[in-house]
Amino acid sequence: KYAKEMSVRNVLSPSLIINSIADGVTVLDNKGNIIEFNQPAEIITEWKSENCHDLHYSSVFKLTRNDQVDNNEFLELDVIKQASISAKTMRYGSLILKTLSTNNKEIELIVSPIIASPPEVKI
Repeated sequence: KYAKEMSVRNVLSPSLIINSIADGVTVLDNKGNIIEFNQPAEIITEWKSENCHDLHYSSVFKLTRNDQVDNNEFLELDVIKQASISAKTMRYGSLILKTLSTNNKEIELIVSPIIASPPEVKI
């Protein structure tokens, strides 16, 4: 029984699920460091997964609004921090991501904070 339970657990590992998603997915720890980074995220950001693990997300995700792109200045938005503070899923359309090769890519971003344990409710 234990071996069967372990094999089911291995099949449904978070890494396997994240790596099967066609969109770019990045998972952060509670300090904002990257702990999971799937292949589509590698393509979008031009970062290899092994090079960004344990880096703070702000090292990889340089974001600005589409209407604020300027050749001389790149005003960074910290939308990930904003979403984590609000503890709500936030959707951002028409963002610009500066990639490793300094190309700008227009992206849409959904940030979903996951609370490890729900707040205690007293009745």
